[in-house]
Amino acid sequence: MFIFCRLFYTAPRTPSLPRYCFRHRISTNERKGNDVPDDPEPSRLRFIHAGIFSVARRHVSASMLDIRRMLAVRGGYALELLIVVCWAIFVTWPYLDFTITTQPSGLEYPAAIQSFYFWRNLMQCGPCALWNGAVNGGAPALADPYGAVAHPLVAVMTLLFGVPVGAKLVLTGTFIMAGIAQWLLAYELQTGRIVRIWSAAMTVVGGHLAGRFQYGNLGLVLSTAACALAIPLIIRFMRNSNKRNAVLLGSAIASILLAGQGYYQIAFICVIASATVLLPSDWTRWKTIGYHALLAAGIAFLLAAPLLIPLAVALGAFAKRVDFEFASSQPIELLALNLLINDAGFYYNEALQKQPFPYQYINYIGWIPVLLAGIGLTHTRPPGNRRVILFLAAIAFLALWLASAAPLRLLLVLISDPELRAQIGGLRNIVLVAGLAVPPILGLAAIGLERLINAPWPRFQILAGNADNHLFVFNTRWLLPLPAIIAVLSAYTFNKTWITTVQIDPAVVRVVDALGAPHLRWVNHPSGEVGFLEYTVRKHLKISAGFRPWRFKERPPVEPEVAAFRDASPEGWRVMAVVEGIIIAAAPPGNEYAAVDDADGRRSVCTATGLGGDIRVICDTPDGGTLRVREYAWTGWQARVNGAPAPLLDGPWLSVAIPPGVAEVTLRYRPWDAPLGVVLCIVGVAISIWMWRSERPDTPVSPV
Repeated sequence: MFIFCRLFYTAPRTPSLPRYCFRHRISTNERKGNDVPDDPEPSRLRFIHAGIFSVARRHVSASMLDIRRMLAVRGGYALELLIVVCWAIFVTWPYLDFTITTQPSGLEYPAAIQSFYFWRNLMQCGPCALWNGAVNGGAPALADPYGAVAHPLVAVMTLLFGVPVGAKLVLTGTFIMAGIAQWLLAYELQTGRIVRIWSAAMTVVGGHLAGRFQYGNLGLVLSTAACALAIPLIIRFMRNSNKRNAVLLGSAIASILLAGQGYYQIAFICVIASATVLLPSDWTRWKTIGYHALLAAGIAFLLAAPLLIPLAVALGAFAKRVDFEFASSQPIELLALNLLINDAGFYYNEALQKQPFPYQYINYIGWIPVLLAGIGLTHTRPPGNRRVILFLAAIAFLALWLASAAPLRLLLVLISDPELRAQIGGLRNIVLVAGLAVPPILGLAAIGLERLINAPWPRFQILAGNADNHLFVFNTRWLLPLPAIIAVLSAYTFNKTWITTVQIDPAVVRVVDALGAPHLRWVNHPSGEVGFLEYTVRKHLKISAGFRPWRFKERPPVEPEVAAFRDASPEGWRVMAVVEGIIIAAAPPGNEYAAVDDADGRRSVCTATGLGGDIRVICDTPDGGTLRVREYAWTGWQARVNGAPAPLLDGPWLSVAIPPGVAEVTLRYRPWDAPLGVVLCIVGVAISIWMWRSERPDTPVSPV
């Protein structure tokens, strides 16, 4: 069948089989001196087998050669990617510790992974996981913009290995993603094998990844890698805007949206704005590009719907601290210097208009890549790369400009609406997005290095010193690997200081165990010590003052029923125990998790159990009254009293009226937005698969 198909599709270039066989017979008879019959028809079948053999051998040989070439090329690419993956594993080796008592260093790391316990709760109680009742009065689990709970990499790793180990594997996977993204960018820039590997290796050790973990913020690192992956896919899409590339680009944008934080999601606007320079001069292609761009945007929305739909419902109720001065930002020229400064002490002081928080400013890659980027910026061949070079330069400039907060200050001058001003002022640490400039700068450096490799270099002839007067020719191009290796080692040496791990303090375990109880109650660890947070959530406790960069508007803070203090406990609190020098004390009456207030003002404490959005309360009151459960009320909560549906009362807490005597109250959080988001995501996956299979893989590539 394969031979027949080859013959059929090559018919215009190959004579038909009977005519070929007849010509073969004529040539054979002529060589032997035999007579050639006048009518070839009676003799054709005698030579069919010879024709089949000759044609098949020729076509099969050519096909096998094509297959060997294809396997060699793809095998070479696979080897390059394997080198990048191994290098990323080597760089992040400290994170590959599978003991649950070891965690990456950084103050915010326990807070950054607390939302990952959504996947553990999902396996334990199903839909109850949709409510995160572990921190600060509770909130919709999938509407949290701080964590990356819905990102596929987080989901897979935490489901397979649990949160303590899976979160560390997410970090290693993030570095691998960033390296592959830079390799793809170098591939789209049509550079050679050595340059692609060097560019990816530089990204893996760049300060825009490792430096962010001085503070332990996993979401920032994941967002950086996700944005880097979208850059080469945009170039690919603009060169060939078909359905497959629309699926790839839409999936990459969805990964950015699901990575959390919000800073890099805002900064991605710079990438989209820069992509306008890639629009072709042929206006007839704009309609095709626009159509497939809308498809990519639709796929991105559908795939990210599990986060976007709940977030859209809850976003108006969120509030966070604002800074209209953007005190953490630097001028754009000083931000560029952070690419070159590898003095750790410099990042801990306030020189050059900084704050003493290194994770906000570390983007070190060294002067060699920056110099190579300058060389690549002046490259003009091939013509198709001119717009790509301008695209990369625009991303780097706009990212640094946005990180300087100059456009945000301009918006504050132009906008008077208080809600919009509050949203803009909430981007107080916009300086973090300066790391988005590193991937395009390294892309330009790859072009510069490729240009140097292909440039004519002087050669020196050195006498061998023997009688035959043989010469040794030294090509100065051979010196190029030296600065390239120095650049990688310099970045690795400086930035590896931020890739470290610490052991969980044994005191944390003992204190948290002392705070536990068989029923639900709000507890608190020593004030401001985030290191207690992850283990407290792991033990299914509810933290009244956990770390989260946002809060619900118009809701009172949650007061703990039991708390830990390093100093003396507040007046009126009852000391329960002293663990590792830390005082465990109970609050005066009034802070109970569930209690009933009757018409005469008497208060009866109830017992509550449950997990996430499933709460069961048992009360025994002589006169009945109003049950108040100290969990934030939000759309999606439902109540049942003794098995019968009951309406929830107005107020910031979950409240319901109960009858006298023993009453069993069940509270369930079953929102409409999260299931809708999941359904839309499934639809997005199905559409992506259909679009991928409906597009022919051999669509010609159009130059930018």
